[in-house]
Amino acid sequence: MILASSMGDVLDEPERSSFQYIKSEEADQCLEAYKKQYSAMWPILHSPWIETVHKNRYHLEDPFEKAALYMVYDNGALYLKRTSGVCDVDPEGCMEGALQYVDTIVKDQSIEAVQILMLFAVYSLRGLLGGSGTWQVSL
Repeated sequence: MILASSMGDVLDEPERSSFQYIKSEEADQCLEAYKKQYSAMWPILHSPWIETVHKNRYHLEDPFEKAALYMVYDNGALYLKRTSGVCDVDPEGCMEGALQYVDTIVKDQSIEAVQILMLFAVYSLRGLLGGSGTWQVSL
């Protein structure tokens, strides 16, 4: 789809998985759900860091920051959909956004790469398949 500016210039539509498609209020809800439900059980990301990334989401350049934020929103949205049924953020759209950076992530041998891959694993544990997801968890 093509958009036109008020000056008549033709602009490309942002990618489907762009942060611009997530309303600020919804992004805040997903972040809070992630912090309350996931960060205590799986302390993968430092909360002040992800809050800073969240605040700067429209200006991110680092693929690791983008992927981490997509996965935080993804996991938070999945939790909200499962518990309250009220969440307009599409977890699959967030996953699609994070997957854009997977080639860069798996090539990098850093702690950031491990963190992102762990967020993918958490999503898989809780996945959209109704119960626990791809892997079974026994607690």
